[in-house]
Amino acid sequence: MIKLRRLNDTEIVVNADKIKYVESTPDTIVTLMNNEKILVSNSMDELIQKVIEFRRISYPVILKEKEEETACSDQDSELQQADKNGGAEQVNISS
Repeated sequence: MIKLRRLNDTEIVVNADKIKYVESTPDTIVTLMNNEKILVSNSMDELIQKVIEFRRISYPVILKEKEEETACSDQDSELQQADKNGGAEQVNISS
């Protein structure tokens, strides 16, 4: 959830996962997945930073797991290649 400020200076909390898109015309308009529109005084850049911070806090484990999966995939590829080569580096001897 991210905290935004309406044009009348009241605060509103929005589920960042439900934001469909954001427009700046010059007011910032947040369109939710259900097509509901919210006018806020926050700039588009502020809103983006709030969403990024929300995701860093909410999904740190998922991001870490993805990094670990990528590292494991690279190691698996190297091991599979070594198995294809008889478990040792293949040397080509030609005269």
